[in-house]
Amino acid sequence: MFEGIESFGGKINQAMIAGGLKYSTISTIYGVLIYIVSFAIRLVNKTRFMES
Repeated sequence: MFEGIESFGGKINQAMIAGGLKYSTISTIYGVLIYIVSFAIRLVNKTRFMES
């Protein structure tokens, strides 16, 4: 992204920054979703082992 800013001479518009932020947050969103699913599975397994 910083190379793109340099290639335009530092003159960029907000749409370019928003587009970059959109793609950079995709991995964060997927990471959070995977964490939530794995945490839910962990809770289910933990309660299952406590009952035995």
